[in-house]
Amino acid sequence: MNDGFFMSDGGVLLALMVTVAVSIVVAKLAYREGYKQGQADFLTQRPPTEAERNTMLMKSVLPLWRQVGGWASIAASGLPFWVLMSLAVRYGNGSAWAFLAALLTSFVFFGLGFWLCEWFWRPYRKAQEQQHRPETDKGRHSS
Repeated sequence: MNDGFFMSDGGVLLALMVTVAVSIVVAKLAYREGYKQGQADFLTQRPPTEAERNTMLMKSVLPLWRQVGGWASIAASGLPFWVLMSLAVRYGNGSAWAFLAALLTSFVFFGLGFWLCEWFWRPYRKAQEQQHRPETDKGRHSS
């Protein structure tokens, strides 16, 4: 007679119940501590740090697709290096020319990835330049 998964071994059900109970207690404690810290931050407001200002600036200037596109172009530009090197090992038969060609081609992909990232993040870079420009330059108009 099959008693089911949980009844086949009494220890499994007990371990599952203890795991759920511990998870609930940890979640409750973590929420409470986070809530207290959030309230403390709300009551004692301070000016944002430079990193927080940059994050706010990036999120306010760049839409999400530009942020993700920039990150993806950097991450994806490293992929051809590994693919080309593995192809050089597999089909190059130890030829130094195959490794050199793979290396140079992967540098081209790195360059294209960084160029594409800069294209995605160009509005953010311009906003950073305007933010760090001295006050006397912000109000000037060229006539």
